[in-house]
Amino acid sequence: MKRKKTLTWALISLVLFWIVNVIMTLPVMRLTVRVSVNGLIRTSAIAAIMYLIPMILVAFRSRLGYYLLAAVQVIYTIGLIAAIIAMITISHTGWPLKIAVIVLVIVAIMVNVYWFTIAYQVRKATTKERVAHYMKFRK
Repeated sequence: MKRKKTLTWALISLVLFWIVNVIMTLPVMRLTVRVSVNGLIRTSAIAAIMYLIPMILVAFRSRLGYYLLAAVQVIYTIGLIAAIIAMITISHTGWPLKIAVIVLVIVAIMVNVYWFTIAYQVRKATTKERVAHYMKFRK
């Protein structure tokens, strides 16, 4: 059950990253540094690959998948923080739109933090299960 929950929230995190990525490339954001459509497609494809490979490993009950997915979550959380900084420093759009995007980015960061709490619970439960299994043979 927890494995499905971690996969679901990782997928939500990926979708939120894609949404933020698309919004940041819109002309209405009036960024001083423009990103091309090719750049948008490239970063979206890389994000999909970086999320989906560890998610497949998690689906096959590999603990390595959780660690790789945690690293991906950290990388994309840093990217989301960079989006907040970009909205404040290099966007020349109005403040209501800036605030709306910043709120969306904060929600995406909160989803990533929630994913970490779920992953920690999974790790704690599997460690406890493994210890109980090994202790059974020590007696």
